[in-house]
Amino acid sequence: MAQMYNFLLRIHSPQGSRIYRLPPGQTLIGSAPSADVYLPDARVTAAHARIDLTDNEILLTDLGSRNGTYLRKANTSAEEDTFPPVPPNVAFVLGVGDRIQVGLTELWLEEDTDQVLRRVTPAPAVTAPTQLPVRPAWYVGAIPPGLSRHSLRLLDFLPEIYRSGIPPAALQHRSATDPGPPADFMERFLALFESVLLPIEWVVDNFDLYLDPRTTPDEFLPWLEDWCGLEFAAMLTPTRRRHLLRHAHRLFHLKGTRTALIEAIALATGCTAEVDDLTTRGAHFVVTVRCSEANQVDQALLEQLIVALKPVHTTHELVIAMSA
Repeated sequence: MAQMYNFLLRIHSPQGSRIYRLPPGQTLIGSAPSADVYLPDARVTAAHARIDLTDNEILLTDLGSRNGTYLRKANTSAEEDTFPPVPPNVAFVLGVGDRIQVGLTELWLEEDTDQVLRRVTPAPAVTAPTQLPVRPAWYVGAIPPGLSRHSLRLLDFLPEIYRSGIPPAALQHRSATDPGPPADFMERFLALFESVLLPIEWVVDNFDLYLDPRTTPDEFLPWLEDWCGLEFAAMLTPTRRRHLLRHAHRLFHLKGTRTALIEAIALATGCTAEVDDLTTRGAHFVVTVRCSEANQVDQALLEQLIVALKPVHTTHELVIAMSA
């Protein structure tokens, strides 16, 4: 039988989300710093649970923890208990899609598709390029907009002796489009420094445009999203990213509430959402997203969005449904 070494745990904890690739053999889950999956949580025992990855199966064993280990199988219906407890010191077989709850942390078992693709898909054959890339056109002396071959500003800061030989009328009527009569060496020499200084001043003078989601360049969007804790927005189109950033201050103010989740999902996907935190047990809630084209909804995006905006002590379940 093929070795089952292509699995990972997607960990959602109050400290954030991360991925742990399961190695062959034993993986210890606990609050001890030496644990393979370290969970700094008072509800988690030092050696809380263990996952055994063998050639044939994946086993979960609770090691007699104080607060227990809970397991929701992938085929569990919504009407059944959300996370039934696992009896201590009894090995349970895990499958892809199963969800483990330890303290305030959820661990989702998934198949490592990247590893499978690298193992199954042969590397493409490397062939010599049939055609060299086109060489950029040589510089033909075109002057960038706003600059000139003659000094537009710096020459005015020099004493008159350094401007000898330049007619006063030429000094008063210089511009980027009309530099006036031919100038001497000093005027052309200072233009070299202006070609470096002026673009820097333009950036500083108009830096506020970089901070406005409507005018900032696309390359600057990740920087603004990192400021606002909207890293998941990188999966959206530039138009939706800008729209989401314009409402980031409100989402940040409402973070951890039902309203924040509902508004963020609407801004990111255009779909309506419902959050049910009244009919569920404990700190668990269900998010139902209704969209006219459910197959177009990016589930990974929704998961990251919910994790970023939900209360840190809660767990969640995502349901995607067709709208009426």
